[in-house]
Amino acid sequence: MCYLEQWLTGRTPGTTNVSSAPAALTAPARSTFTKSPPPLPSVTNRSGATPRAYPSALTPIPSILRPHCLARDRLRLWLPATARSRLDHQGCFVPVSEADLQRILTVIAHSHAPSTRESYGSGLLVFHVFCDAREVPEEQRCPASSVLLLTFIATCAGLYSGKTLENYFYAVRAWHLLHGSAWLADPRESSLALEGASRLAPPSSKRPKRDPFTIALLLALRPVMDLNDPLQAATYACLTVSFFTIARMGEFTVPSLHAFDPLTHVKVSDIHYEKDRNGFDVIVFHLPWTKSSPIGEDLYCATQSGGADPRYALHQENVILPFLALYTNRALYMQI
Repeated sequence: MCYLEQWLTGRTPGTTNVSSAPAALTAPARSTFTKSPPPLPSVTNRSGATPRAYPSALTPIPSILRPHCLARDRLRLWLPATARSRLDHQGCFVPVSEADLQRILTVIAHSHAPSTRESYGSGLLVFHVFCDAREVPEEQRCPASSVLLLTFIATCAGLYSGKTLENYFYAVRAWHLLHGSAWLADPRESSLALEGASRLAPPSSKRPKRDPFTIALLLALRPVMDLNDPLQAATYACLTVSFFTIARMGEFTVPSLHAFDPLTHVKVSDIHYEKDRNGFDVIVFHLPWTKSSPIGEDLYCATQSGGADPRYALHQENVILPFLALYTNRALYMQI
């Protein structure tokens, strides 16, 4: 009897009514699917922040399908004219409730990182302003035809960088998939159109390459910074830590004071000290969450010689106190 058969029948050779399946493979009880599922964490605005006014050149025509909300909430809250269907491919009704459909929406929405939802929200705004200007009916916006999507790319070509326009295009795709609408864009034509638009990007969208950030630059900054000032002390400490952990600056900062989330951003309790295999002191920063690792990861930096030492920047008496005082909830984050 193969292992799979043993697990399905709950039997092993020479035994009766004995399950050989490990606990991790045990199927859930039938009652699990008949009861209400556990609640899911929200993906909408929890910080109490209010949406800003639309830019004058990107103000959509008011619609009950598109409430004025934060950019990161638009993917979910801006609705297509046609809701997700409860019919299968043969036109038969599938016994799912409105709560089931909302749960599907929430689960799929969690597939995008908050920063991605915000970027996609900006792209969705541009798409609907384009549709408003062309008087595209709601039912033609989703599902959008391939020719409409190509026209959107072609119209935006020369106005945005290639990367920005690519994000906007995939924002419309994410919106379709999130709300259960068919994505009709031809991948070959779309790829060529995006490549062409990238080549037509305005010169103003491209920045010249910058000099690399070096230890010499850190040392040059320190004498001109007042480390008795809370903001400057925090800035210098954040610079040295980010540099020697080889981290993205966004992994140690938040976009605003209201955006702090203890499940996402580094806290003082996430810092500890270890010794490496050679006996040298290292500082360990635990990131609770990153885009590439939702379960979090640890970043390490060793004690350095000279004035750019991150441990020195963190633990000097005139640095550490204002460094912590700058952050609410004693969190290790900063708004630059």
